[in-house]
Amino acid sequence: LGILRATVTAYDPDIVGIVESWADDGMLDSELELDGFDLFRKDRNTGNKGGGVLLYVNKQLDATEFHPTSDFPEHVWCRVKDHKNKVSLIGVIYRTNNEKIYGHEIHQKLRDLLQELKNRPVLIMGDFNYRDIDWTYHDTRAGAPRDCTEFLNCLDDCFYIQHVRDHTRDEAILDLVLSTEQEAIADLRVVENLDSSDHNMITW
Repeated sequence: LGILRATVTAYDPDIVGIVESWADDGMLDSELELDGFDLFRKDRNTGNKGGGVLLYVNKQLDATEFHPTSDFPEHVWCRVKDHKNKVSLIGVIYRTNNEKIYGHEIHQKLRDLLQELKNRPVLIMGDFNYRDIDWTYHDTRAGAPRDCTEFLNCLDDCFYIQHVRDHTRDEAILDLVLSTEQEAIADLRVVENLDSSDHNMITW
């Protein structure tokens, strides 16, 4: 957590999303807190190691927790208001590629979640683990699994904008930033990894 705190100090963000937190119900919120931020968390409580998501939001944004009706397992959300009292949703999602944990239906549950929120101002960060999408050409690669194609089709049908264009792990773009409004993101960059993570961080 010390490295995370130092990184937050260096980049000075208002919002921080973390996937694969490895937090569990034996870990107190106080052990995960960052000064000046409200913490929202969703742990993996299946008995399987790994997973879990964290969302930190600057206290000045006065964020409140939000719960979609979807039963997709690893996601966390909050509501924030801008100076015009416009409400936006901010979420962090992790879709594990290990189907032994949640089963194959996790793909459909993810699409259901995206469908549920499509008509609201939304900003989503996360590791979606769809390796076979070529975001340069906005298409799936030859031999891509059907669920990969259906995920991309879902984004298009719901008019989500995907903002990440550089590799975030090896030669793949697994970590995405989605929004329902083009102007929600500006000057996005893929930067160094955090500590021992094998994924790069995304900042804007």
